[in-house]
Amino acid sequence: LVRSRGLGDVYKRQGMARVAVTVNARVLDVTQPIPDTIASVGPVQYAGVGPTEDEARTNALKLAANNAARELTSQLTNLGVK
Repeated sequence: LVRSRGLGDVYKRQGMARVAVTVNARVLDVTQPIPDTIASVGPVQYAGVGPTEDEARTNALKLAANNAARELTSQLTNLGVK
């Protein structure tokens, strides 16, 4: 789950928009009657910068998604999950 934190800021020096997003993610083992979390990330905040607020948000979401996916993959690999 990646959420935009709110309205973007504008860098005064560069005239670029900056948007922060927060990422939370977890992988559940649903083989049991009560699911158990086997890997999780977050909440972690990432910021993206771009010429417009939309582009800054897109950049922040891409960064958050890529980092969350890498972290979850690393945790699953360490657990030996295939």
